[in-house]
Amino acid sequence: MSITPSETTAKVGDDVSFTITTLNDGPDSVEVWVDAFPATTLACPDGSTGESCVELAGVLGAGQSRTITAVQMVPPTSASSWSETACAWSPELESEQVCKTATVVVSQQTCSSGLPGATQIFDSHTYTLEGEDTFTKNAPLGAFAQPATVGLDANALPVVYTGDHGMGWTEYADGWPSTNSDGQPGYEPSTVQSVHDGVLDFTLHDGLGASISPLPAGHRYQTYGAWSFCERVPRDGGFPPDNGYANYGGWLYGYHQAPMLWPHDDSDFPGAESDFPESDLANGTPDFSAYAHHSGSQDVFPINAAVPAYDPSQWHVYTQTWGPGLRSYYVDGQLVGTSTTNVWSQPERWQLQLEPSVPNPNPGFTPGYGDVYVKWVWTGAW
Repeated sequence: MSITPSETTAKVGDDVSFTITTLNDGPDSVEVWVDAFPATTLACPDGSTGESCVELAGVLGAGQSRTITAVQMVPPTSASSWSETACAWSPELESEQVCKTATVVVSQQTCSSGLPGATQIFDSHTYTLEGEDTFTKNAPLGAFAQPATVGLDANALPVVYTGDHGMGWTEYADGWPSTNSDGQPGYEPSTVQSVHDGVLDFTLHDGLGASISPLPAGHRYQTYGAWSFCERVPRDGGFPPDNGYANYGGWLYGYHQAPMLWPHDDSDFPGAESDFPESDLANGTPDFSAYAHHSGSQDVFPINAAVPAYDPSQWHVYTQTWGPGLRSYYVDGQLVGTSTTNVWSQPERWQLQLEPSVPNPNPGFTPGYGDVYVKWVWTGAW
């Protein structure tokens, strides 16, 4: 047998197609099974899909072969290479299975542009570094849990993580209700949030999310500035095999992304909130857009309208800038839109927020599960 990757070099988060070919060199016809790495394109003998997926290559006569293609995402890793193995065997033969391994060189470059330096220039204005993180300081699941005594006051949350550039982070506590949870728990960072292999990982599951906020230069709020981060929303979201939601395109069905600038006083949000990039993570292509709220209304800038080839499943740098009289939004340095209507002028904090998009628990609804990755963040002052 043989296993051949479609790419010899790939980035973390890239989808690599593996061609697996089995050959019966005779002399008799035999039934052949292929056991590959986790891939939803393969099926297990019992008809389910999962982490031990196999597919019947069929009955192969002497000299006959069968080719199977499986797609796998390059997982977060700081190693220089990544390998996957496929095996073939026949229940009619007593010999051991035959296994082959394919290796791909991993490029640590993700977004087209790397972490910015001391300044960035947008809107013909210079923004000066306030805080940054490249997530090389690991933190396992559980590390972002807030003490049980923490209440629902976002202005009083203690730091739960300090990154590799010294910037602190706070987190909504376990059980904190989300926008759509109808008072039920929507956030559970102790089981969602982690840092490993150079990424901030949102492991979304069971209708639970996380909302994490940095403290650049030691302060939670600032008036005007620039906020950039490198993110990928993979199409690897899945469903337990028995819940009937297998045909939703692989996106993270049941979740909503809304990185936002949020005012000190929650009651001010109708005229102050700024979200980018925001979208439900459902089937089809999520409609990521920028939303600039002002006095109970909002300006909306769909990314696809400005960047027709935009694909959120690829790595992108998202930047929102805020200055006197303007809010602007960029993808990989390309302007998506600018709002100049009743622009808020009081301090705000930055929340990287992924939350359930429907109340949970919700009878008859089973949310998907999967990961969203952030490679780095950068915040700057006006």
